[in-house]
Amino acid sequence: MLTKNVKKILRKLSSSDTVLDIGGWAAPFNRANYVLDILPYETRGIHGYYGPEKEYFSKETWVIHDVSNKKPLPFGDKKIDFVVCSQILEDIRDPIHLCSE
Repeated sequence: MLTKNVKKILRKLSSSDTVLDIGGWAAPFNRANYVLDILPYETRGIHGYYGPEKEYFSKETWVIHDVSNKKPLPFGDKKIDFVVCSQILEDIRDPIHLCSE
């Protein structure tokens, strides 16, 4: 993700917004409250991170989920205020399905 885009997103978010990073394993967006990826929390960040140094997500809010299987995302309607998909759409067969979620 470009630094200017990270700054733009951070300016638009309020402290009460719930943020989801889908596919953020290699370089998570630290402002995300939830990260959804197929790989585990313990191996995150091999390419660094985006956003603030502090991680807003935790091991408990790191959700292991394969977005290629077309199962619904494990979040209720209107639970998430903002979604980041900066490192995943190019890696899956049906990005339209994921975006429709």
